[in-house]
Amino acid sequence: MAKVKVFNRNKFDIGVKLINPIREQNIKAGSFTIMDEDDVYYLDTVCTLFKRGMLVVDDEEINTQLGFMEKNPNIKTEVEIKKVLTGNIQKMKKDLSLITEPHIKDLVYNVAKSIGKDLSGSKLKHIAEFCGVPILLDEINEE
Repeated sequence: MAKVKVFNRNKFDIGVKLINPIREQNIKAGSFTIMDEDDVYYLDTVCTLFKRGMLVVDDEEINTQLGFMEKNPNIKTEVEIKKVLTGNIQKMKKDLSLITEPHIKDLVYNVAKSIGKDLSGSKLKHIAEFCGVPILLDEINEE
């Protein structure tokens, strides 16, 4: 049975319950665990952690079998988000519109805040609306 790395790139822990209670795990924020391939397939059938991008499998073949022919837009790193936010505004709007998960929207908000005044007012306004936080521009001006 093959073993694969499963990453939790979030800022919160994720508990995973498997058929065998002895193998249940708590994957710490920003870390990974090694799981059996069968456990990954089992988790995919009983929960949406992979579809929502909360857990990421480091194996292209398994991702293909899970139905991720293209990269899941809810799987973004801070570096990828920074690249999206500092690029063309139309492409930024398109890329952000594909994101559906609150934990990634929160990451977008935090990255935008860290970039701060390097972003244009129109980008900040769109990011604030996208994240559901109307005061992004005010927070950056206060810093």
